[in-house]
Amino acid sequence: MCNWGFRVNRLITINGLVIGARAVGDADCYLDILTAEYGVIEVFAHAVRKLNSKNAGSTQLFSYAEFCLKISKARRTINSTIPKYNFHGLSRDIRALSLAAYFAEVVKHTTPEHLDVRVYNTGENVLNLFLIALYELQKPTAQILQIKAVFEFRLASLLGFMPDLRACEVCAVYETKSQYFLPESGNIYCEDCYVERDLYAKPAFLLDKTMLYTLRFITYSQLKKIFKFSLNQQKELSVISENYLLLHVDRNFKTLDYFKGVPENE
Repeated sequence: MCNWGFRVNRLITINGLVIGARAVGDADCYLDILTAEYGVIEVFAHAVRKLNSKNAGSTQLFSYAEFCLKISKARRTINSTIPKYNFHGLSRDIRALSLAAYFAEVVKHTTPEHLDVRVYNTGENVLNLFLIALYELQKPTAQILQIKAVFEFRLASLLGFMPDLRACEVCAVYETKSQYFLPESGNIYCEDCYVERDLYAKPAFLLDKTMLYTLRFITYSQLKKIFKFSLNQQKELSVISENYLLLHVDRNFKTLDYFKGVPENE
């Protein structure tokens, strides 16, 4: 295992969210932990699957905790943990849980180890976005598709694919009755410029004022606010955000297919 960023033969303390686990033997497992400093790191958890393990609560899927890690040349091993928050509410809704699994798969693919997720100018990071999304998901009144859309669209921005939704790319008009959003470029065009530039062959979404304002809100608002809105067009928003994220990360996800197969009344 590469211990990039860690000096060996010492203990370090780091906060993180467990987003994946693989069983090893009768009681051990490897964990994927999302951290603000190092992206997703793999750590070894000894005997945590035993009923009397002192670290069992902190090493469950979607547990947020402080981890004390022992660093060696071979691997990083959990020495002790202090639980901070467990998202137990996710277990009440299979759609919420399956969506959280999709978020985890996306993050594991897009936030590998040695990606410093603190580099973005806003000071936000993928970990904060994930934690807030899980908090919203476990609410009994959670708007599942809206949370999905917000996570996808904002994550794309954090990964370096922030769209430019400020005005028409050509004439710089801020507001018209409707505008076209081109996911490939992340730009918007008013109807006149869209026609003049003959952009019909490019994939595009026609946005009314409400949808454009919503996408602007998700992209440019403070992270703590971006889930705080109400929208009737949640399915349309979900289609736009999903298309935008998958296009730019250039792959599909099995967990997304599973989520889509879960009935809404489950």
